[in-house]
Amino acid sequence: MARTKEEQQRYNINLSYKTLVGLLRTNFPEGACVITLDYWRDYPAPGKLRAEAQRMDWRRMAMRKLGENWPYIYATGWDEQGDGYPIHRVVSALPAASAAFVAGYWGYGDPKVETVPREGLEDLAGLIMREAMEKGRVREFYRRTWKSHGLVRPGKAGNNGKTEKDHHSGQYR
Repeated sequence: MARTKEEQQRYNINLSYKTLVGLLRTNFPEGACVITLDYWRDYPAPGKLRAEAQRMDWRRMAMRKLGENWPYIYATGWDEQGDGYPIHRVVSALPAASAAFVAGYWGYGDPKVETVPREGLEDLAGLIMREAMEKGRVREFYRRTWKSHGLVRPGKAGNNGKTEKDHHSGQYR
C-alpha cells in the first residue's frame, strides 16, 4: 500500500491539531486537568507495546475508580531528552484532587497533575502534537497522535438534532 504524500500528511496533521483544539475548547470551557505519566529513569525504557499496555492498565483502573463515563483525551509522546522514555498525557475535566488520586495508581514513575486555564488550551494542543507538527507527519504510519473518549464533538449534529459525542462512545448528548 502506498504511503500518504507529504502534502497530505501535513494537511492531516494540521486538521488533527484544529480538531484537538476544538475538542479542548468545547469540552473544557473552564480549563483542563492534565495528568502526565512518566517513567523512572532507574529502569530501562519500556518498548512501545509494553508502554501502551501499562497505560491501558492504568486507564482501566482509573475507569473503575471514576466510572465508565469518564471523558478524556490522551496522547503518548516521547520525552524531550531523547532517551527513549514514553510520556503519557491524559487531559480531563477532573478536579485536581481526583486527578491526583487516580494518578497515584501509576506505578512506573512519578506522575504530575497540572491544571491548564482556558487560555492555555491551544498551547496544550501544541504540546500534545509538538512532535508531529515539527516533522509534518506522525511517528508511525497509520498511528494517531491522540485519542479521545466520551467527548462532545464541536459542530456535529446527530440524526436527532442533538450534539453528538465522539465516535468512541456512540452516545448522544
